[in-house]
Amino acid sequence: MGYYYTTYEWNWKEAKKNYLKSLTLNPRYAQVHSWYGWNFLAWVEGNFKQAEEHGELLIKLEPLCATFYGSLSLILFTAGKYKEALEAAQTGLELDPNTYLCKLNEGSVYQKLELYEEALASYEAASKMSNRHHFAINGLIITYCRMGNIDQANLLMNELKARSATEYIANTYMAISAAYLNKFDEAFEYLEKAFNDKDPVLLALKYVRWEPQSLRNDPRFDALLKRIGFPK
Repeated sequence: MGYYYTTYEWNWKEAKKNYLKSLTLNPRYAQVHSWYGWNFLAWVEGNFKQAEEHGELLIKLEPLCATFYGSLSLILFTAGKYKEALEAAQTGLELDPNTYLCKLNEGSVYQKLELYEEALASYEAASKMSNRHHFAINGLIITYCRMGNIDQANLLMNELKARSATEYIANTYMAISAAYLNKFDEAFEYLEKAFNDKDPVLLALKYVRWEPQSLRNDPRFDALLKRIGFPK
C-alpha cells in the first residue's frame, strides 16, 4: 500500500503512513526498506540521509541478495554519490553477474562520470540480459548523445518508437532521450503522457539527475514538478 500510494496516487501522507506501519509490523522485511528508501525517501522527499540508512539496513538484512545492492546503488546515485553507487552496484554484480538492476546502475554511474565506453559496455550487457529492455536502450541513447554519436542514438530512438506500438515503453525515459537529442517539444509531449499515465519513473525527475540540464532549465519542467505536487 505504501508503494501503491506513492506511485499511483501521489498521496504522500498515506504512502508514508503505510510504509511506517509495515516497518512496525515487520522491521526485518527487507523489501520495505528497499521501496521506502529509494522510491519514497530518496525520490519523493529527497531525504537522502534517511534513505541511505534504510539502504544500509537492507544490506545487513539480506547481505547475499544482489538486487538489494542495486537498490542501495540507486539511493546513492540519487544522492549524487556516484562512486559509492558504483561500488554498491559492482558488489551486487560480484554476487550475481546477471543482476539487471546492478548492471543498469553501473551504466548510469559510468555515464555520469563521463566514462562513456564503460557505460556503453554496461548498458549493452544490461540490454542483452533483459532482451533489450527499454531502460537499457534509453541508457545507450543518452550515452551515444553525450559522445556525439547522434546517428546511432536516433537509430535506437526509432527502435523504441516502433516498439511502443505493441509494448509498454516508459514515457519518462523517452522524454529524457528526446531531450538529449535536442527535441524539447517532443520531450515535453512524452512527459505529459507520463503525467497522465502516472508513469512510475516520473517520480525520479525531481532528484535523479538523468536528464540534460537544458531540460531542467526549461520553465515547463518546473511547472511539471509543481503539478506532481512533491512534498516541500
